[in-house]
Amino acid sequence: MRTVTTFLMLNLATAGCGLFIHGATPTGSVAESDREILAHGLNEPDKIRLTKPAQVAGLDLAAGSVVARQGANKYQIESAGPITVRGVALPAGSTIELEKANSIFTGDRYNWTGVAFAGGEAKYAGQPVEAGDRLYFAGRNPFATPPLAQLRIARGRAVNGKEYPAGTLFDFEEDGKIEGAYTPETQRALSVAREQAKQQREQRERECQVRCAGVTDWEAHGFCLGHCR
Repeated sequence: MRTVTTFLMLNLATAGCGLFIHGATPTGSVAESDREILAHGLNEPDKIRLTKPAQVAGLDLAAGSVVARQGANKYQIESAGPITVRGVALPAGSTIELEKANSIFTGDRYNWTGVAFAGGEAKYAGQPVEAGDRLYFAGRNPFATPPLAQLRIARGRAVNGKEYPAGTLFDFEEDGKIEGAYTPETQRALSVAREQAKQQREQRERECQVRCAGVTDWEAHGFCLGHCR
């Protein structure tokens, strides 16, 4: 019996996309009588506005909320009213991102990525946010309400008593303390440094491949590359 069960489970896990339960997308899951189509898609609307309160991807949305496709597997929701996602309360007018996750057991699911754009003023772990700020919520415990992990401010203002320009990015520890603050200028410098480091690694890899090309023994070749890198 155990052998048969194992065989069936292996077949279910490896049979491919044919076994997935492909449910309606966030835009297609709302009844026609409860939505206004703002942009048509190939099989389902690309963008809708709710004309009545409705549940989309497990979220209770107010009338006037807008749901829009942002790519093959991504959607965006702009909530007309306050919305709570995974225990995080967001003010009216906030925008969140959803991404599709497949499961042979539950079918298509659209999960919150943790990214939100604040629709108004709010506080998270004592940190004030304003309309337009980009928020990212993430934590170690996947079953708990995620804390604010990152904030990018939409306009220049004082944060913890210090002035920062618009676009400054803040990283937070789980207790709400600021771990790092990166102005747009600093972000550009870090981006350049990362690109330079990437190019250096790629150049080093090419040099190592040339240096170890003559070593034909598999184990010795791996040893050569490991010491070269």
